[in-house]
Amino acid sequence: MGGEGCQFPDSHKFYYKNVTAGYKMVGNAVPPNLAYFLAEKIIKDLWQDRWSDGEGSHRSITSVEKVKLSYF
Repeated sequence: MGGEGCQFPDSHKFYYKNVTAGYKMVGNAVPPNLAYFLAEKIIKDLWQDRWSDGEGSHRSITSVEKVKLSYF
């Protein structure tokens, strides 16, 4: 069973007790590039809020940025 569809390299080893658990684990996996992008965005937003002057600290999402990921 491989996780190539989730961006895991062929050499990555998955450890599970039975095949059903293995399929569930791989199916629930977050692709590494997506996880990296999300973590980077969260850190950037937290850092920006920390150093803001208080204005806009209670922001709401008004538009959706188009994100180009190499995975999609």
